[in-house]
Amino acid sequence: VKAAGVCLFCEEGMRILGKRKLLETISWFVTDNDFPYEGSVTHVLAIPKRHVIKPEELTDTELLELFRELSPLVQKEFKLDGYTLLFRAGNTKKTGATLHHLHVHFINGVEKTHKDHPKVVATVGYQK
Repeated sequence: VKAAGVCLFCEEGMRILGKRKLLETISWFVTDNDFPYEGSVTHVLAIPKRHVIKPEELTDTELLELFRELSPLVQKEFKLDGYTLLFRAGNTKKTGATLHHLHVHFINGVEKTHKDHPKVVATVGYQK
């Protein structure tokens, strides 16, 4: 799929891979993350239907839809009372992402019960 020049996060790529949409709005859809972070309880991806690489390429409508419509749907569907939003955008060699298509991770773990409770760890870049 990738070799054919099809973005795996665009509609055609998702269809070819048989990826399931868990939730959908006019401009966004949510799917499982194929590589959830170790220890996470929930790890899903919100992906804009339009191919964009950086957040500033999103329209005002797409931004509002993400935060006013999709985020509450994700919270309700996955019963998230605490979660992390992680945007992946731009140069994948710097972000740890694997695809050049903006996506937003919704991640949560369990409640911290003691000082040394293991953490869910995500790559957000690479050190100097």
